[in-house]
Amino acid sequence: MQPVSLEDQCYAAGLFDGEGHARVNRQDKSLKCIIRINMVDKEPLEFLQNRFGGTIKPVIKTPNKPYWIWLLSDPARGKKNNGAHLRVKFLEGIIPVMHNLTKINDCKKCLEFDKEKIRLRNNGIYMLYGNSPNGRWNRVDR
Repeated sequence: MQPVSLEDQCYAAGLFDGEGHARVNRQDKSLKCIIRINMVDKEPLEFLQNRFGGTIKPVIKTPNKPYWIWLLSDPARGKKNNGAHLRVKFLEGIIPVMHNLTKINDCKKCLEFDKEKIRLRNNGIYMLYGNSPNGRWNRVDR
């Protein structure tokens, strides 16, 4: 990955403000943060991949025009799991220069989730699930 400048962060924030979304999804009894941008043009997504990591996947649905998805999510089981670190780096870079308040709030939720996930993993706890009444993530000890 190439170094990330302030101009890169502003460009990424603009792309995300216009075409991206962040959310915490329930998947297989646990929660997972997903950052994604959908575009017809692949070149801006390759820029993001070169600066922030992630994967690009094609989506071909006929009769619609094919498009591309850039994803920053956790890799499949058994692969090195650095998705949370990549998302934290990306979100900390773009949140200060974003303008869309709804997306800023969604990004802050994902950022909080991933920071907690990293903190717990450093202490040997590997799963987060559900949402407690006070808005904090519940955890499972392994």
